[in-house]
Amino acid sequence: MLVEQFREQQAEAAKLDVAIANNLKEVGYGRCVVENRMWNDQG
Repeated sequence: MLVEQFREQQAEAAKLDVAIANNLKEVGYGRCVVENRMWNDQG
């Protein structure tokens, strides 16, 4: 049950990350967000 909830939360977080990145890109901050996200995923 907890694992299932965790996976659902991870999926929702990923969707929100995409939405936030798209919104920031529209206002001119997209490159920084994408680069930071890629860097954070590697570390």
